This record gives sequence, C-alpha cells and structure tokens, in this order.
Amino acid sequence: MSVGARSQLDAAGNQRVLATFGLHQTSSGGEHVLVFAGELDLASVSRLGDAVAHLPMDHTTSLLLDLHELTFIDCAGIDAIVAIQDLCSQRRCGFSLVPGRAHVQRLFDLCELTDRLCFQNDDPRAAV
Repeated sequence: MSVGARSQLDAAGNQRVLATFGLHQTSSGGEHVLVFAGELDLASVSRLGDAVAHLPMDHTTSLLLDLHELTFIDCAGIDAIVAIQDLCSQRRCGFSLVPGRAHVQRLFDLCELTDRLCFQNDDPRAAV
C-alpha cells in the first residue's frame, strides 16, 4: 500500500490535505518486513496493530520494522513500536528497526529509546 493524501475542508471552507499512513508488508520464510510511510500516529496505530496481529511470531521468525519513509511519528506510534518489540521478545521472535529520518529518530532520542530498541546500524536494503 502506498502513501496517499486525503483532503478535508477546514472551518473557513478551505481545502487542506491530510497526511496518511502507508504500510507495505513482505514475508519470506520466517522473515517479515513492514515498511512504514507517512504519519504513524494515534489515527494510524490500529492499522499497524492489525498487521502485526496477523503475523506468525515464534523463535523461528523475525520482524523488521522499516521507518525510513516515515514523515511523522507521535507518542502513540512510539508506544506501538515498543509494544511490538515487547511482544516479539515474549514470543522469542527476532526484532529490529531500520532507523527513520533525522526528525523521526530525534523523537526516539528524546524519549531515551535509541539504546533500548534494536535499531540496525546498516541499512539492509543497501545490500540488495
């Protein structure tokens, strides 16, 4: 699914564009990759939760969350990512994150989560 935009009229009757959340999922063997795009916030975390709920997770699987296409994340998005890592830990599923853009990563730094979460140092997409 790709990032799109939706519009809505504001109080003055002007049309404004609202950002949306995109989620692309690939799976190969036991390796699952979720690529996020757009805004991961309170309005979109349920879509992320639904996607993760349908993934088989155990000691033979791994989950990679790719944040490089995110344009925005709020505390609900951060909380969802922490909860997914905790779920993977409980189920003994591998877990890692591809870092987001600088302004997205800044929020993880401010929340002191950079060391707690499993961010990859190298972008695995570069090897493809």
